[in-house]
Amino acid sequence: QSNFRVTLRGEGDLGVRYILIDPSSGDIVISGDATRESDLEFLITLPPSVTSELRVGLYRLFVAAFSDQISSIQEREEIVEATTEVVPPLEEPVEPPVEPPANGPVDRPEPPGEAAGLPLGLILPVAVAGIVIVVGVVLVRRRK
Repeated sequence: QSNFRVTLRGEGDLGVRYILIDPSSGDIVISGDATRESDLEFLITLPPSVTSELRVGLYRLFVAAFSDQISSIQEREEIVEATTEVVPPLEEPVEPPVEPPANGPVDRPEPPGEAAGLPLGLILPVAVAGIVIVVGVVLVRRRK
């Protein structure tokens, strides 16, 4: 079993959908809705029946975040690797990024390390949350 935690920020009723694709064949391995853990937290779970059938290699995980108050969705693609190694879960929760002020320049915090050195479990939630924040800032500026 593999889990991916996604943290969003935004207005309205938020949701997350995902698709895992085998790039060597183009086949959809699994797709569905992430499980809502709280108003802003979602969990993508790839069950053992799916992960046990994956061949060792790279797969494309598409994650789409949406809101009932925003007309567009935000999509993120991550490359995930299926291995025969057991990877322990993260022990410390990842802090979501600070939402920028509605007006004024947007300061982006420096990442804690090089992107190539960060585990996927850290990159995916931060990336999706960042996309939702940027969309929110654009919408607020358009309304002015």
